[in-house]
Amino acid sequence: MNKLTIINICLINCLLAISSTIGMTIIPLIVIDSLGLSFFILGLIEGISEFFSSTIRLYSGLFFDKKENKLQLILYPIYLALISKLLLLHPNTLMVIITKFIERLSNGAFGPLRDALTLKLSTNEGKDLSLLNVSKSIGCLLGPLIVTVMLYFTINYNILIILC
Repeated sequence: MNKLTIINICLINCLLAISSTIGMTIIPLIVIDSLGLSFFILGLIEGISEFFSSTIRLYSGLFFDKKENKLQLILYPIYLALISKLLLLHPNTLMVIITKFIERLSNGAFGPLRDALTLKLSTNEGKDLSLLNVSKSIGCLLGPLIVTVMLYFTINYNILIILC
């Protein structure tokens, strides 16, 4: 049971990494090309959202340490990631900013929970944490590859948003 749960966490980790990297790849394209905002505004959005993600990671780690049943909590960051991608279907400046912050919130909340669950369920911590890192790396490689292939065949961002 524990091994199956760790494999499921790795699969979710990979899918969230794909989704995040697709979002991180197309949000700059939407901000610069479609909305016409400057690179300065893009950098400001990215910097503040990354700070937000790191802060959320700290506090969510403290929160998750106090909870007994961490397995039930894993759905909340997944729902947040889904909501963040759905908001991109109607891109305007406010939606892009909200999307970026919700996506980073989900990422910041998922990391400590993922690690805590893996260590709690694991019999071989090193192997299972390595499997987590590999699954995230695969997702981070596949996301931009998907964007590149899709943009080669079409310029429609909505197809990419639906895909992620």
